[in-house]
Amino acid sequence: MTVSKASDLNNPIAKELFAALDVSDPSKPLDAFARKRIAAASFAYWQAIDAIVPRPSPAESQWLQQELSTSDGTRLSRALSTPVYALQELSYTTNNCKEISKALEGAAGGAKTLELYLWLKLTQCYAYPDDIKTFENNAGLKLELYHSVPRGLVFKVITGKLANSINVEQ
Repeated sequence: MTVSKASDLNNPIAKELFAALDVSDPSKPLDAFARKRIAAASFAYWQAIDAIVPRPSPAESQWLQQELSTSDGTRLSRALSTPVYALQELSYTTNNCKEISKALEGAAGGAKTLELYLWLKLTQCYAYPDDIKTFENNAGLKLELYHSVPRGLVFKVITGKLANSINVEQ
């Protein structure tokens, strides 16, 4: 399967996400504006990846649902290793991460509980690179932009500096 590479963007999106994380001063709190910037950069990042992940056709999706609802272990195992399943999982992941990021743009600076909940949900988008790599390989894709962002750093900023900033806000 031939798909344009996200790296064709020359990674300005990855650069913006890294800049928005503002790791220059770990003690500097991230105010609502800074958190909105991170959310917007995360949205652009996931939107760019989502745009290059093809979707299974309706017929492929229907076939996959039938295979996944079987109790036959061999058929189920075979279905889980197909490009169709990989595309379904990649498209679900990218769309979900894009939607969470978009929701965060509006939630930053609002109700603390909602904002923290959404940031917590977003950490899952950066937590499982091996799964993404497996789906990427099974689908015959190369998602270079996904691999250009230091996911561990994003995870660390969200669960550390960012969460602490929300916690101390009045």
